[in-house]
Amino acid sequence: MYNKLPEKLKILTEKKEKLNKQKPLTADVLKNLEEWLKVELTYSSNAIEGNTLTRLETAEVIEKGGLASLKGKPVIPVLMGKGKEIRLLKIGELAEATRETRATIRFWTGEGLLKLAKLTEGGYALYSPAMIEKAREIRHLQKEERLSINEIRAKLSP
Repeated sequence: MYNKLPEKLKILTEKKEKLNKQKPLTADVLKNLEEWLKVELTYSSNAIEGNTLTRLETAEVIEKGGLASLKGKPVIPVLMGKGKEIRLLKIGELAEATRETRATIRFWTGEGLLKLAKLTEGGYALYSPAMIEKAREIRHLQKEERLSINEIRAKLSP
């Protein structure tokens, strides 16, 4: 394994030199690269979360900023309420917004303290933005008031 290291290092050095000859990249090349990365990263992230758009459809949404020609496929799940669209949060987004872990969010959901707005066909949990404040309240009741899960559930019930 180690005896191949000099050979691998030589190949890597040659590739780096080839790349360095391309510098500096032109503005057009940089723009194309940026657009490609935006589509690719958005597509990959959405696919992980259960969305069903193709790369081409993802590019169209990013480029045109709309869903008109996507034949009803949702890009960002939304709830309709009082004439407004409310963007739903993925579990990671809710965890980040509340500085909690995904495991904590899942636990609180399982305990009935947080409510799912929607479960995607792929099994991904989506939450209303209102759950941000609810999660913060749960954490406050746990840390500051030292309430148990059952006590919190009773306190949060109508």
